[in-house]
Amino acid sequence: MQQIDEIDKTILKALIKNARTKLKEIAEDCKVSITAIKRRIENLEKKQLIVKSALLINMESFGHPIIATIGVNMDQNQEETVIQIIKEHAKVGGINKTIGNYDLCLFVFAKSINDLDKVKQKIRNQIGIKNIDVNIWHKLHTQYNNLTI
Repeated sequence: MQQIDEIDKTILKALIKNARTKLKEIAEDCKVSITAIKRRIENLEKKQLIVKSALLINMESFGHPIIATIGVNMDQNQEETVIQIIKEHAKVGGINKTIGNYDLCLFVFAKSINDLDKVKQKIRNQIGIKNIDVNIWHKLHTQYNNLTI
C-alpha cells in the first residue's frame, strides 16, 4: 500500500470530486504553489495512484440509451469472435477478461433492448459459448463520495 501525505490526500479528494478542478484552486486549498501541485499530480501518476482522468459521455445523447454488462462463459478460442460480435452490434465501453463468474465481461451501450437481445442471441449461437448473462443498468452512476483516502 502506498503512503501519501495530507497534501496528496487533498489533491486526490479534489480530483475525485471533480477531475477538472483547477490546479490554482487545489494549490490554494493546500497552501502550496501551482507548480508543486502539478509535480505532485505527475508523481501520483508515476506511482500509479492516479491511472488516468476520463471523460464520461452521455451515450443516450448519441442514440444509445441502454447501458448493460454482458458476462460470457466460453471456450477460450471463442474470445475474439465474441469481441468482434460485440463491436459490430453495440458501442463498447469496456472489454475485460475476468476471474470469477465469467470469462469475459463486456460493458456496452445499445440503441434498444431489442438490439441488445440480438447481440445476446448472436453470442449465444456461437459454438463454444457456455453461458451468457446480461445486466441492464437503470442509470450509469459513478460516485466516489464514500471513499476514504
